[in-house]
Amino acid sequence: MDWSQVAWYAARASGLVAFALLTTSVCLGIVLSLKWRTLALPRFVTNEVHRFATILALVFTLFHGVALYIDPFMKFTPAEIAVPLAAHYRPLWVGLGVTAAYLMAALYASSWIQRWIGFAWWRRFHYLAFAAYLAVVVHGLGSGSDSQATWAFYIYAGSVFLVAALLAARLLSPDREGRRAFAPATVAGVGLLLLGGWAFSGPLQPGWNQTANYGHGTGSRLPAPVVASSLPLPFQSTLQGRYQRQGSAAQTALQYDTTLSGAPGGSMQVRLIGQTQTGNRLVVNDSTVVLRPSGSGPVCTGSVTQIQRSTMVAQCATQSGDQVQLQIVVQVDADGNVTGTVDGSRL
Repeated sequence: MDWSQVAWYAARASGLVAFALLTTSVCLGIVLSLKWRTLALPRFVTNEVHRFATILALVFTLFHGVALYIDPFMKFTPAEIAVPLAAHYRPLWVGLGVTAAYLMAALYASSWIQRWIGFAWWRRFHYLAFAAYLAVVVHGLGSGSDSQATWAFYIYAGSVFLVAALLAARLLSPDREGRRAFAPATVAGVGLLLLGGWAFSGPLQPGWNQTANYGHGTGSRLPAPVVASSLPLPFQSTLQGRYQRQGSAAQTALQYDTTLSGAPGGSMQVRLIGQTQTGNRLVVNDSTVVLRPSGSGPVCTGSVTQIQRSTMVAQCATQSGDQVQLQIVVQVDADGNVTGTVDGSRL
């Protein structure tokens, strides 16, 4: 396992732990507002556990950001980690995570100024905890590489169900005057349905990476392209290079690094990421195709749309506006040497 994999696993694990701790903190906050108490867990104990879960969630969120920063594959800059919408990788969904982290820090710090702002305003400010929680859920589903994994789905679904059930109990519990918050409960229910509809039509669908990251695949930092008028289309080139397989069954990466002979020449990299199943078959979740023509030709970036045995069909686009379909045929020998052909045509 190389350093890139260590950093990537650390980032994924710390993000999931932070999410679990945030879920715990939100649930305990609702329980405290419901004034549920037992002899085994008096209110002051629950309150301290709530605060401890919140600060631990912040610690693991910080660790998550550091792990992403030191990951040599993603190559996030400090600004991308700290500033919402600044990331080159899935900027909207990553930005929601950054915003949620700041909200969590502000909510924790608000306990220090409660005596000056008063309990009523402190309590109103704490409603932002639900906004932070929702932002983290959308961040995890939208930017996480494990969103389509069955185990990840159960983690997100279980967390949302638990928070929603406690929130429903809180909103529908009568206050001192016997009133129930039916309107907020209805809004929360509609929001939950919208979240579920978005998840099942977006992050949980194949091909989400193409939509989520504007066609830039896994988000690896690419060299700045030299923009030219267009690619010479159609073309057919032979290719040769190397193949490598990294990771585990839960997260496997296949990479083909090849050079092209004939027009347009240059190089092409294909990277497939997914889970290995029975028979060593890879179920692909994300992919990247980068075609770098020789000379001043425009770089074409995109993703694989279809795989059938040794043939891959991909689509890529250039900054000059070319929309290209690639048919890639590869053969890999026992030593990891790659040979084959690539045909390019205009979409």
